[in-house]
Amino acid sequence: MIDLNQRPLSFSSLSQFDISPIHYIKYITQVKEQTPQMLLGSLVHCMILEPDEVDNEYVLAPKFDMRKKEDKEAKAKFEQDNEGKKVVDPETWDTAMNISSAVYDSPMAVNILSKLDARECHFRFEHEGLPVNGYIDGIGKQNDTQNNTPFVLEIKTSITANPSDVIKDFYNKKYHIQAGIYRTAMERMGLSDNCPVVYIVVENKAPHIVSMFMASDEYVNHGVKEFNRLIDEFKEWKSIGFPTVGYSKSGSEELYELSLPGWVK
Repeated sequence: MIDLNQRPLSFSSLSQFDISPIHYIKYITQVKEQTPQMLLGSLVHCMILEPDEVDNEYVLAPKFDMRKKEDKEAKAKFEQDNEGKKVVDPETWDTAMNISSAVYDSPMAVNILSKLDARECHFRFEHEGLPVNGYIDGIGKQNDTQNNTPFVLEIKTSITANPSDVIKDFYNKKYHIQAGIYRTAMERMGLSDNCPVVYIVVENKAPHIVSMFMASDEYVNHGVKEFNRLIDEFKEWKSIGFPTVGYSKSGSEELYELSLPGWVK
């Protein structure tokens, strides 16, 4: 049985459920192994959003020659002294430093970051009877004399920060749904019922170009609509006992029609 109080819904889990219930079950039950890309992303976020915490959470791994007795002893002491910290190899550390430096070299990005009142903000709320939780990279105020509306900030590392490519990439990754969840969370926290969602996008490979985006209302509203659709589908799936049958959310096998793709006709 799925215990939603122990494992609330999130953007990541709902994205997997959108593929199929089986993908969702795998996501919430599999042992999470941190990939090099995940480590890079978390280190980048810490360097940009909470630089004072970097040394408390991460440590740069020195090189040890395991053929030497003194290096073996030094490695054991290193692991003991840094227990609980995430060990980062030199290449990943240098890449994260270069990415964070690129962000702080952007006057617009620095201006956005300077307006943040809170960083790494946890939220949890009930939506249609289902618990939803997550983290927002940053919440700030626009500090404009005519507009002091709160805004949500997301930092994304990406293969490309080219505006035309980002639009397609973000849609394929369903980030509009994430934006819809954030706007809903802001409403539930009583902070804003129409908050802008701002993105700092930085390339994860040199030259680490940085681009800034403001999500349109159409983009976020579509995300809210999709979020509500997924909640409705999840409620229905829950009501029939969480069945896992192929890609079906109804619990029944289906016979699908195989037709020609639209571009052939």
